[in-house]
Amino acid sequence: MMPPGKQHSVSGLAALLFATTAVFVQAACSKPSEASAQASTNTATIAQTSPAVGRRIPITATTEGYSPASVDVKKGEAVVLVFTRTTKADCLAQVVIPDLNIKKDLPQNTPVEIPVKFDKEGKVGFQCGMAMVKGTINVGS
Repeated sequence: MMPPGKQHSVSGLAALLFATTAVFVQAACSKPSEASAQASTNTATIAQTSPAVGRRIPITATTEGYSPASVDVKKGEAVVLVFTRTTKADCLAQVVIPDLNIKKDLPQNTPVEIPVKFDKEGKVGFQCGMAMVKGTINVGS
């Protein structure tokens, strides 16, 4: 059995250790992953310039899904996909472009710009965070 003063010190140290661990865990979770930091693939390049340049393509996330659900771009063309969520649906609170390793939160009624330049032709899908609502970017010549 510990003397009363020692028992208090041990519980204080345990609380300090717990708080310090929580701070480190939160800091580690808030750092961007290396995969998302390297935002380029064989199919597209994410433009890192500010402000975003290129043809602007507005896409609205509504209760009916994405509007438009399909957009056409040219190979090599710099475009800015501008997603705006107008619905309260949690499913559409995030847009994901799996082929490009892109995940962006979509705050309600706030445009979110995603600048990209596609290097090869084909179809590139985008979807909600739950992969229930989907759209397509058609890259042609």
